[in-house]
Amino acid sequence: LGSGSKYDNFNSSNNTYITGYLYYDLLLVASIILCFCFIFIILYIFLTYTKPGKKLFYGNEGYRIYRLRNLGKSKNNIARINSSSANLVNKDTMYVTSEESNFL
Repeated sequence: LGSGSKYDNFNSSNNTYITGYLYYDLLLVASIILCFCFIFIILYIFLTYTKPGKKLFYGNEGYRIYRLRNLGKSKNNIARINSSSANLVNKDTMYVTSEESNFL
């Protein structure tokens, strides 16, 4: 390492850039940064918006807790009491007859 042999061209002025030119070195660095940003964005989207990504990110127990906490926030899980009818309009909505509403 640095013995000063005649085959050592490390200290020559021709090896100041990886590609030989500053412009191409900057393009190389910029493309590497853009690749990392693109990979980060894809991972973020996968971990945030997909069910397998959330399971991977939270783990089994954490994902179960995440689902339970968000279950109460969903509009489809709220039961409505209607005294005029017992018909189901939406499969996620529950209606109670007038006799049952008097009990409540």
